[in-house]
Amino acid sequence: MQKKLLFVGLAMGCTLDGKSAFSDWTEPERAPIDFTLSPATAPPNSTYLATLRAQEDIDWDKVKIKNIVPYGDVFVCNIDLLYDEAILTLHIPKDAEYGNVDFLIEYEDGDIDLVENAVQISDKDVSLVLADDGACDE
Repeated sequence: MQKKLLFVGLAMGCTLDGKSAFSDWTEPERAPIDFTLSPATAPPNSTYLATLRAQEDIDWDKVKIKNIVPYGDVFVCNIDLLYDEAILTLHIPKDAEYGNVDFLIEYEDGDIDLVENAVQISDKDVSLVLADDGACDE
């Protein structure tokens, strides 16, 4: 009976000395940031400007974006950080697959955030601020 209790205790994270087996785990330094992208819908064969905004107030001087990695047929050509938002130049190739594209935001400190469904590739009629086609090299 004592062996079964020891096994259950170890599985729950307890050790024989009463300390947690997960004591090396630390809380993240900051909470994830919820971002929105506008416009969030664009057609294939477009190069346009979009704004990336945090849903809560953040200090953009401390939250330094290193890179934005799209998971789909979108290219991030340029990132301009302003005091309260980032202006992105995005390109969607003419042969892009329709659907949603997630963004992984990488920070200089190594932290990351995921923006699910950041861009929807669609023929839906939407107003875009077009960028120069030469603004993006695939």
